[in-house]
Amino acid sequence: MSDRSFLREDLVKISVRFIGDKIDYLLRKFPRQTNSIIITGSDYWKGFFKYSLKNTCNQPNVLTIEKEETKESIDKRLKKLEKPYILITDNFCPELSGEWEYMVYFNSPLRIKGLVSDIKKVENRKGMSVEVLSDWRGYEDFYARAGEDDDRDDIDAMRGWLSRSRCRIAMIDGSGGDCGVCDYCISQGTKGLTEMETALLALLRTRGKAFTRERLFELGYGTHRHDISYPGYGALRGIRMDDALAALFALKNRGLAEFSGWGKTIFIRGI
Repeated sequence: MSDRSFLREDLVKISVRFIGDKIDYLLRKFPRQTNSIIITGSDYWKGFFKYSLKNTCNQPNVLTIEKEETKESIDKRLKKLEKPYILITDNFCPELSGEWEYMVYFNSPLRIKGLVSDIKKVENRKGMSVEVLSDWRGYEDFYARAGEDDDRDDIDAMRGWLSRSRCRIAMIDGSGGDCGVCDYCISQGTKGLTEMETALLALLRTRGKAFTRERLFELGYGTHRHDISYPGYGALRGIRMDDALAALFALKNRGLAEFSGWGKTIFIRGI
């Protein structure tokens, strides 16, 4: 909890993280702790993290919450633990009572109802920190995309909380370094980047040297599974190639990307 560059504790106790390799980030972070770890959500991720933390990372105190458990039974288990770490994946557990040290939403949209409750717990000092991990996508869409009509209150509450807390959306590469995309845009006096421009710039900034255009899109679209651990892998999935190219040239025109080379071999580097 003392790493201020990660948690931005000088600004806010709830952090929104756009991380290229979320799995590696969690497996590196959790074994440093002696607290029990409780995993809830999808059966796939519960099994994956429980196995990985216990067998690969030698973390002995890993528990799971099953879907059929009642709120009462969950609260009873939590009371026996001293400020556990809670990892919520994909789907979400019932609202939790009691105290916890650190909570992570993994692969989760911010419009879920439970998150607003967690925010209130942090503000009331019942919990210590909440961290939300997502892929490299535009943060406006990430926390403000409406689903059903009854999500609107949660969306408004999230917008209000982010505004009140002066939350800065951080982007972190696979080595744990801050890409600083949003801070850079603010310092340059720009109006900010679109979702695609943000995804591309984050991907470009994961390495110091230039990409070929073909390699950039191989990583962005997740063409080869052997690249799965590369920061930014799959960041462009769901985006049309023509739109991605247009966003790439928009970055060049803004002075945030540099092109070099001739013919089919064009190198692109983030600035």
